[in-house]
Amino acid sequence: MADISMTFERQDSFTKHYPCTAISDPLTSADAMAIELLCNAGTTGATARHLVRSLGGGARAITASHGLLAMHGATRSEIAILQRLKDLLFSVTKARIDDRPVLDNSESLIDYLRLVQGHSAREHVRVLFLDAQYRLIKNHHISDGDAHQSLICQRQILGAALQCDASSLILVHNHPSGACTFSQKDIVATRSLVLAAHVVELDVLDHILVTSDDAASMRRDMPIVFCEGAARMADAEQLALAA
Repeated sequence: MADISMTFERQDSFTKHYPCTAISDPLTSADAMAIELLCNAGTTGATARHLVRSLGGGARAITASHGLLAMHGATRSEIAILQRLKDLLFSVTKARIDDRPVLDNSESLIDYLRLVQGHSAREHVRVLFLDAQYRLIKNHHISDGDAHQSLICQRQILGAALQCDASSLILVHNHPSGACTFSQKDIVATRSLVLAAHVVELDVLDHILVTSDDAASMRRDMPIVFCEGAARMADAEQLALAA
C-alpha cells in the first residue's frame, strides 16, 4: 500500500539541518516533513518537534483541525502552514482519482481516504457516490460516530444518492484506535443498506475501513454481505455471525 506522505531520502540529513529535532526513536517521513516546514517558517526545532509529537505524529498534525492545533499550542502562522500542506496533499491525492474509475485505482483511493480521515482522532462516516463508470461524483460526510449507528439512517444515504444521480456508492469509516477490523454491527448495518439500496437499483460496492496505516475492504473479506442472491437468505445478523 502506498504511503501518502512524501519520502525523504535520508533522515540523518534532515537532523543535520535541524539537530535540535534529533530523537532516539526514528522520525516518519510525515514527522520530518511537518517539522521541516514549521522550522522553515521560524518555529524552533524543539517547539516543532513537541507540537508534532503531542498531536500523535506528523500525519495527525497535518490533518488536525484548527481547534485541536490551537489546543496544543500552535500559533496562527503554524496552523496556516500545516493547513497549506494538508491542502496540497489533499489536492495531489484527489487528483489521482478524479475522472477515473475508482475500482481500477484502489491504491490511490485508499491513499485519499486515509488522508481525509484515517488519521483523525474521531470516528467519521462518509459515502462516496459514483456514476455509471464508477467515477467519483460526490464525497458526502454522513456523521461523526459509530458506523453502524450512522448507517441506520438509510433514508439519508439513499436520498443523497438519488439527488446526485449516483449509480453506486462506497461506504467509508475510520477507527481512531487503529484496529482495522469490522464489527458485527458494521456488517449488519452494511447488509441492511445493501438490501435497501437494491430496491432503488443502487449498488453498494464496498464498505472500506481506514486507519492511519492500514485499510480493510468488507467486499474483499466478506463478499456474501454484498451478494444479491443472498437477499432472501438468512438475515443480516446471521450473516455477520457466520463471518
